Amino acid sequence: MIYLRTVLDLSQDVSLRSIGALLQWIATRDYLQLLGGIDFQTVCRGDEDSDVETAVPRVVIATLGMYRGADFGQLVISYRTLRDLHVFSAETPSTWRTRLNSNRFGTGSDGTEDLSVFQLFERHCSLGRSRLRSMFLAPPNSRHEVEDRLTSLAYFSDPENRQFIKALSQALRNIKRVDYILLNMCRGETPAGEWRSILSTCKSILVVQDLIAGTSRRDECPALVAAFKACDKVFAELVVIIENVVDFQGCINYVPCMGFVFRTKRANERAVKTTRTMELVASMDDESFFRCNGTALLHEKYGNVYDELMHLQHAIYRQLQRQVLTHATTLLNAVDTFCTLDATLALALTGNELNFARPQITEENICVVVNGIHPLLEVMERSRGTVKANSWISVNPARVFVVTGPNSSGKSTFLRQCALIAFLAHLGAPVPAQKAKIALLDTIQSSFYSDETMRNEASGFAVQCQQIAFIMKTIEGARALVVVDEFGKGTQMTEGAGLCVAFLRQMALMPRRPHLLMASHYQRHLYAFLANNSAINFLTFSRHLAGNRLVQLYSVVPGITTSSFASFVSRDAGLVEEVVQHQEQISSKLQNNQAITGEIGNQTENLLNYVQDVLDDVTTLVEYSGPGWCDHAQSHEDASTGDPA
Repeated sequence: MIYLRTVLDLSQDVSLRSIGALLQWIATRDYLQLLGGIDFQTVCRGDEDSDVETAVPRVVIATLGMYRGADFGQLVISYRTLRDLHVFSAETPSTWRTRLNSNRFGTGSDGTEDLSVFQLFERHCSLGRSRLRSMFLAPPNSRHEVEDRLTSLAYFSDPENRQFIKALSQALRNIKRVDYILLNMCRGETPAGEWRSILSTCKSILVVQDLIAGTSRRDECPALVAAFKACDKVFAELVVIIENVVDFQGCINYVPCMGFVFRTKRANERAVKTTRTMELVASMDDESFFRCNGTALLHEKYGNVYDELMHLQHAIYRQLQRQVLTHATTLLNAVDTFCTLDATLALALTGNELNFARPQITEENICVVVNGIHPLLEVMERSRGTVKANSWISVNPARVFVVTGPNSSGKSTFLRQCALIAFLAHLGAPVPAQKAKIALLDTIQSSFYSDETMRNEASGFAVQCQQIAFIMKTIEGARALVVVDEFGKGTQMTEGAGLCVAFLRQMALMPRRPHLLMASHYQRHLYAFLANNSAINFLTFSRHLAGNRLVQLYSVVPGITTSSFASFVSRDAGLVEEVVQHQEQISSKLQNNQAITGEIGNQTENLLNYVQDVLDDVTTLVEYSGPGWCDHAQSHEDASTGDPA
């Protein structure tokens, strides 16, 4: 039996509704339609004597194949993971806008997007915002596609092409999405403003075409080659046709109670008056209406012909619409290609601004990051100079990393940093590192501790257990990168530590071991049970003690921390000194196995109950650690006493 929540991310509404629709569809089908051609004798209820009439048809799901990114040509990553890694976020601090010092920085489509990796790149994008979001939601894992995009970024990052890139970016800003305009044309609805957008788009496409044709070495940039192929001479023809038919400056109109008048923009009112042949009749909003000899003759000859004029105008517009719709496919393909070009250009501009490096994509199942930094941390803290670059090397067989360190030392940031660099490399984007060599992965999964909400209908610990179960089922047999932050912290220490040990052992035993980064404060338990495992590495964050102060150095080094230094962090956070001192006393006694009757009560019964609870916890931890631990402990004891094994 498989629980649905272990193979489906229930936080993704679209996936949940889709599986519901599929189950509903299956429920309405006849078994003969679903299992046509299958011998019902093979699916009878365990009894060989059962006949077909009593057979129970069953559908056996061998594999869902949901997380085999290579089958789909893309890196599979859930939206929850994108939120965990801050690729998309709903945080909106006021300092974000000012520190970027950008001339354009707004909210995303949901009205809340601000502090995120996506917004870091999106602020350089105009036409291709939706295309850039699609690229972030489904990065490719095809080496050919990623290498083509990286080659285009290298061309855009060349200082020799700086003026060309500036002109190209400006021209792309004048191209508009015309799909909704063409849809209105099919309905016969095209106001003058939409004709103006079509005309401006066609002119801008011609400008982009001339820019690409005039640049040198354009064949070295796949994005420019694709954009140049999308250009067509039909855009010049559309410009001529629209300009000859539609007059955007002024036109003759029939207005009830005014008759025939010449209508123009109010800004042209002074210029029209200088002709001395025009009489101003009225001005409304941003338009002015004039009467002249020509309009008077029209009024005398035709009188009230408003309906006739509208009929003729609509006939002319319909003819023009048919001519434009004939080339709708060419126009849509060109705009679509320029959306991709604009999104690729945004990646390059952001990389140039923040001095990101080009990653190297490899077929080897390794991940190497040299002096990497978190992209958002670099932007927020670069003026302070407090950003510390850290490296991460994950090669076979040591692909499982346990990250320990004091509270607030940067463990979660380091996890996100490594996952983001791998994510951006698959996107074909520059990465915040000195060097990066990333394998083509099938999926990136994450599990960060979740707060309790009414929507989850479960505790934070239960939600994280569901996430871990989901990860373990979906990464089997796949090239995967997994980041887990403090798994097991929402329950009793011994049980949480036992879960961590068992989970890491299971990951290390996988035939196709994933790249795993897990931050934890169970450093003593993990080191005691996993120190001799060759597939597991221990990393920690260096620190310096200066009296009653803890100085965080934010530097990752091999090893394991001796303490979480919670008292130092609590004191720096402003916690009452009496509480901190009391915590230090209790922690010291627990760590040194000193008498603690003064802390739990002087009654012998209470002490015995406490000791029994401790023994139960130790027994539970031993059971979680696996059957071989007791044998290992016994052999170690025999060796120390000199007894034969």
